[in-house]
Amino acid sequence: MKKFVIVLFLAAFFPATSLFATGYYTELLGGYTTVSMAKVNSDIITTTTGPNISNTQLGNAWYAGVDAMYIAPEGLGFHFRVEYIGVVPGEITDTNVTNYPFPAQNYQYQDYQISPSMLPLMLGLSYTFHGKGNPFTLTAGVYGGVADAFLDYYEHTITASPDDFEDSYDAMYEGWGFCGEAVVNANYWFTKNFSFGLDFGYRYANISGMTTDSTVYDRYGTFVMDANTPLRGVNGNVNTDFTGLIAGINFTYRFDGWWVRREHAEVIETGW
Repeated sequence: MKKFVIVLFLAAFFPATSLFATGYYTELLGGYTTVSMAKVNSDIITTTTGPNISNTQLGNAWYAGVDAMYIAPEGLGFHFRVEYIGVVPGEITDTNVTNYPFPAQNYQYQDYQISPSMLPLMLGLSYTFHGKGNPFTLTAGVYGGVADAFLDYYEHTITASPDDFEDSYDAMYEGWGFCGEAVVNANYWFTKNFSFGLDFGYRYANISGMTTDSTVYDRYGTFVMDANTPLRGVNGNVNTDFTGLIAGINFTYRFDGWWVRREHAEVIETGW
């Protein structure tokens, strides 16, 4: 939790400095991204099968973030970027009804929900191309840094007859690893301060060593597992892989700096 708070502080602090610094802009970004959760799907979600069992595999993901950037007049940019990536959850539902001689009946229901997410904290370099005589810019950037990955594992069980019973527990797994991205942005500048753009890119982030961040107890306070218990599947430890393609949009606001000091028409006319 402390690490998460530190990351949120940095995410708020660095963009805020753009309000007071020269040559900076702040970019809000978000969109759709694919992920490579085949290991989680194969080793955890699809391992339980049967006539009363349904499996919903992990889907792809959405992302949102903020990028604080210093841009030199020559087009070279230096970035601080924070993102949040949320994966469409997976689920296992096990409904098993067994009838005994009337009036006895045994009903069992189990539901497992798996929700991965990741918080990358990255630095980056970019170069922006500005064609002469138009308000369009094209930026190519590479970013790299650390990522804090989470996997929320929730289990809910109901049994009835001869003894009604309901139980649940929630285990949060966490792991750190490298995250790298290569992104191309195409932007249109409506004014000297504001632009809208499209983002396309690729991310690499395969996080291993996922473990529970604290001791896990069920709803009645009964011990379930220790802290630092590895995330395991049928074939051993399981990685969470957020590697995939990126497609999104961005909104950019440029603060006081070289772009503001020059008239927008002059920049369009002369280019960089």
